[in-house]
Amino acid sequence: MLLHEDTLALTHPLFGTIRLNEKFQKVLKLDPFVELGFKSQLGTFAYLGSILNAKHTRLMHSVGVMFLVDKLLDTIQRKYSKVLTITQEDRETLELVALGHDIGHLAFSHSLENKSLKSHEERTVELFENYANEINSIFGYDITSKVLKVFEFGKDSYRASMLFGDGIDILTICTPLLMGTIDCDRMEYLMTDRYMLTGDHIDYTRIFESIAIVKYGYYGSYAIAFEKSALSLIEDMLMTRVHQYENVYCTMEDTITKSILKNYVLASGIENSNICTMQEYDFLSHMHNVLRKGVNGSIQSHLAKAFLYSNHENILCKKFTNVKAYEYFTNRLYEITDRRDVIVAKWYEFNAYSKDKDFVLIKDNDGTTKNLEEINSKIMNCVAEFGYVIVDVDWSYELKKEDTRKIRQLFAM
Repeated sequence: MLLHEDTLALTHPLFGTIRLNEKFQKVLKLDPFVELGFKSQLGTFAYLGSILNAKHTRLMHSVGVMFLVDKLLDTIQRKYSKVLTITQEDRETLELVALGHDIGHLAFSHSLENKSLKSHEERTVELFENYANEINSIFGYDITSKVLKVFEFGKDSYRASMLFGDGIDILTICTPLLMGTIDCDRMEYLMTDRYMLTGDHIDYTRIFESIAIVKYGYYGSYAIAFEKSALSLIEDMLMTRVHQYENVYCTMEDTITKSILKNYVLASGIENSNICTMQEYDFLSHMHNVLRKGVNGSIQSHLAKAFLYSNHENILCKKFTNVKAYEYFTNRLYEITDRRDVIVAKWYEFNAYSKDKDFVLIKDNDGTTKNLEEINSKIMNCVAEFGYVIVDVDWSYELKKEDTRKIRQLFAM
């Protein structure tokens, strides 16, 4: 992404030049927003150059999501000008939600997240609260309270879509389109990642033209639905997400790289409080310094080489597409050694549409509105299930030699 200082505009690979008004120019100078330019969106392994042109930063992504939100609001205003009005404050609030929705992320995408740290959603809310005075001063009113309201509804976009009663509130009605099943966030990263990786350009924004505001449910509340004419494009978007998780975001190499990074942090004794403030260049600089000054053969040097230069000769890994085979193999490893900390076993399951989490309404040609699962959509059976088992025998230096030999034999089977 190129930043033009004379015009304060940004160049997006798909959307071209995106110009920012003075308020958002000032927002991007606040620390949490500046840091978006130093965090990767696409993932650890791709970031390190396995896919040479696949550089997608959180800044590029966030500005792209804001661009899509603008396009979405223009469409809603044009189609429903008789029943709702989008004020300047409404637009600025949703734009700021889009621009700031990822400020709570750690470096290297999701690679460093763990259960002892706050979630990136919690950190995002916390940062907006911490910078409320500066942000409100920029806009001249209490915009952060409105932003936090949208984030609160975003915890359950289905619930948000059912809260309008007799009126239409643009902030709540747009929440599922910012943080839901078919939202601007997913749209941007699926479209941009696909373009950066393959050169293919698919325009999911055409879904916006099919948006319909309908009354749905027992209480007849207003909700967002999509005309049936957009069904095939919606299905393609959801299936593309599953495909990219299996083939881009959660590949064997990416899983190995994430494991190495976490082990490096552990071996280096980096505290959680520091992980939350470190940028990607901090970690890379730390590793380069270890290689320059470290003792050959040290575990930190091994992990730094494995991370920076993909030296994975002593990292054993198997992929499984059958959960029973995966569990059997993992149990065999646990029988060999009780050192479970040296084994990384990760099982992934990605559904194109989950009845428990997802919610998409389709307005049929006859005017009736149904949930996607009620119309026998082909995506209901679209699921990717696979797993990896990883053992780094160098990181596992405390293993007994006999145990290491048995582990190598098991992976060779």
